[in-house]
Amino acid sequence: HSIPLGKVCTYQKGKAPKFVSEIPLAGFRPYLSTDYLRSNKPTGYAKSSKELVETNDGDLVLVWDGSNAGEALIGKDGYLASTMVKLLPSNDFAPRFLYYFLKDREWFLKAKTQGTGIPHVDPYVFEKLEVPNPSRQEQHKIGTILSTVDDNIHKTQQVIDKTDELKRGLMQQLLMRGIGHTKFKQTEIGEIPEEWEISGIEKLVSKSKNAIKTGPFGSSLKKEFFVKRGYRVYGQEQVIPDDFSVGNYYIDEKKFQELAK
Repeated sequence: HSIPLGKVCTYQKGKAPKFVSEIPLAGFRPYLSTDYLRSNKPTGYAKSSKELVETNDGDLVLVWDGSNAGEALIGKDGYLASTMVKLLPSNDFAPRFLYYFLKDREWFLKAKTQGTGIPHVDPYVFEKLEVPNPSRQEQHKIGTILSTVDDNIHKTQQVIDKTDELKRGLMQQLLMRGIGHTKFKQTEIGEIPEEWEISGIEKLVSKSKNAIKTGPFGSSLKKEFFVKRGYRVYGQEQVIPDDFSVGNYYIDEKKFQELAK
């Protein structure tokens, strides 16, 4: 059976410190920002104060205000940001089980935020959210299984990151120094082999009419041209975060052929 979340979990809102230091100082602890919780790299430090809400490694945290309102995170040692709440589940609920439940319901909490300016989690929606209530033992098993999967994903990502770093170094070496060269010269783009030359991009492309062509400007892609399915449109919203999975803009075959000319 299920039970309203408000009956098994309370929350405590974070407070804004009077001063946040960019470097760790005596008597200061990490200030929990979303960036810190995602990357494990502290972005600021707050001085010890009874007014601030303390968190420990493993505490449940929910972003309450802002564009990420509704996002569930695992807390770390430090002080809670004023845009977050620390969740305090009853002894009947395993924290990790509740964390993964909230991760699964993030979309719902985000869709139900309130506020015309800065969005906030709706307390009523949060407290009335129905949460499954298996035995504590089964909750623990579920949380452990999902945590193990997350740990494996994290380890795999670390390998990918190291491989990507190696690739970037190798690209820099090969693209700037080539293979087997012993004599180099200094140029406006750095040191390159003596046999190489620097050329503008216009000398390297075809002489045909559309050899260099930018994507369509905003005026070429108005809202009425977008459809639910078709050719996907990519822009700065994918390039800036380097994530081509975001965005859901599409154009149909006719518009695609028109822009391809």
